[in-house]
Amino acid sequence: MNYSPAIDPPANRQRATPRRGRVLVWLLFPVLFALALAVGIVAGGLSFTYARGNILPGVSSLGVPLNGLTVDEAASALQTRWDEQTVTLQYGETGWPVSPAELGMTLDATATAEAAFARGRSIDSLRTLLGDRAGWFSVLPVWGFDPATAQGTLAGLAPQLAVAPVDAAVRVSSGRAIAVPAVEGRELDMAGTLTALAADPTGVLTAGRLSLSTRPVAAAVPDVSAVV
Repeated sequence: MNYSPAIDPPANRQRATPRRGRVLVWLLFPVLFALALAVGIVAGGLSFTYARGNILPGVSSLGVPLNGLTVDEAASALQTRWDEQTVTLQYGETGWPVSPAELGMTLDATATAEAAFARGRSIDSLRTLLGDRAGWFSVLPVWGFDPATAQGTLAGLAPQLAVAPVDAAVRVSSGRAIAVPAVEGRELDMAGTLTALAADPTGVLTAGRLSLSTRPVAAAVPDVSAVV
């Protein structure tokens, strides 16, 4: 005897398809609801921040979080951070801590806070977000640099780095004259150090360190071998 497989009538198949669709909708509904709720919370938070006139979330400067602060509050926080900042003048294993002001650096805390407040409040600012990514949230400080002040501080430190050269000389040993070679001295390379500071002052502030450059000082009498 031959048996043929049972086939659901078309009406049954039509009823099954809507049932599966309704189940899928009910499964996706909580996910869609949670997503919409999250978007609403974020949008509402940003709208609240915009309305209150506070700096947007994630924005910082000089390593100071500024999100949620007013311009005045941000300026005060930045000035406090600046007053605590030190830069170590480094030579080898020896370091001399100084303040940014001693290196001729002055912070415009209000202008920096205003720049932080403006971040994300214009089309141009938002457009740069895609290119800058995480760096977009870090606002560069607005500050000035006076090379003359920095030079004065370095000049006061120069004697501690100076090593006088030693002239070549003739030494008598066992009745024989021996030429003793000269020894180079050392001095602070003022121009080189100031150039490095002026080239990347933000990097110096961020690292909290400025490497001091030195240069050799030749002896007045470099060689006496010709007279021995």
